[in-house]
Amino acid sequence: MSTLTLDMDIAKAREAGSPSVWRGVFQRIVAQYSGSLRRTCRGYEREAESQEELLQEVWLALWTALPRFEGRSSLRTWVYRVAHNTAVKHIHRQVRTPQGAEIDVETLGQQLQNVEARLDRHRARQMLADLIRKLPAADRQLMLLYLEGLTGAEIAEITGFSPSNVTTRLSRIRTALGRKEKS
Repeated sequence: MSTLTLDMDIAKAREAGSPSVWRGVFQRIVAQYSGSLRRTCRGYEREAESQEELLQEVWLALWTALPRFEGRSSLRTWVYRVAHNTAVKHIHRQVRTPQGAEIDVETLGQQLQNVEARLDRHRARQMLADLIRKLPAADRQLMLLYLEGLTGAEIAEITGFSPSNVTTRLSRIRTALGRKEKS
């Protein structure tokens, strides 16, 4: 499904104002972004049940906010912004026992350097996800958006950081995690 088609459908829904038209648009958004938003939720929560709970919160937030989408950004950027804002609120709302203190990015990088040598590919990805979850919230958000393939400009628009700040922070995070930027 193309974003252009969705944008046209959103314009039609705005004109019609009909709940059934909005429902159709929302179902198409779910179909298009389901996988990436599920991965995003995995980046914030470890347990499958918590991931599913967060995903439901994201869908509810998107459904509630959809009629207010004004098109000032791309639909993709807007969906990720709503998802990440919802995830941050979700994490801040949680009253839970810390699963380990936050550690600095350099320490994470040292830990990750040994991961791929010891574990198979699936386990290495799980370890990376665990390490990303330990990043401070702002760095976690940047890394998750980067891993979803968003551009620096899109990440800047979503997070409110300047594009140069996004580039610098991502570079430092990747270096610390032992990852070399792919050309």
